[in-house]
Amino acid sequence: MKNKIEQYVSKVMVSLFVSLLAVGVLYAASTIGANIVTTGTLSVTDTSTLTGAVTMSSSLTLGSSGTAHTKFISGNCAGSRPASTFVASSTEEWICTVSGAADDDKVFASLDAPSSGTINSVGFEGLIVTGARATTTGAIGVRVFNGTGAASTSVSTNYTNLNYWIAD
Repeated sequence: MKNKIEQYVSKVMVSLFVSLLAVGVLYAASTIGANIVTTGTLSVTDTSTLTGAVTMSSSLTLGSSGTAHTKFISGNCAGSRPASTFVASSTEEWICTVSGAADDDKVFASLDAPSSGTINSVGFEGLIVTGARATTTGAIGVRVFNGTGAASTSVSTNYTNLNYWIAD
């Protein structure tokens, strides 16, 4: 009788051990607590949630016919003006320092709303971005047309803030 009880307890213990081992393996398969490195393709077949910063060393293509890019930069800067008077119906190129900008980058820019005053104040209303480019490494040029109808000496830092988005 004692031998049969010992055999039964032994079988129960083995079953319990196997069950705990299976739970541990399943848990380990669904939770990864370390870095993953693969030399092949990583495929995610369901929704992926990224909660931290994402750094890539290869290009990013969105969609099946998208263009591959290796960098995206966005931000805001104060463009430096080349002249004290912004002549009516003329165009100036405002230069901004942008870390990471390089020749041949695609630059998109817009005027940022003034930090003081109103959007419809003289010096902002009528200023139109006509183009943008990477001028040299670390700088962008944004061409702005003065469509206000008058020469202006009041286009100050409040009105030269630029938003930019850059891709390679």
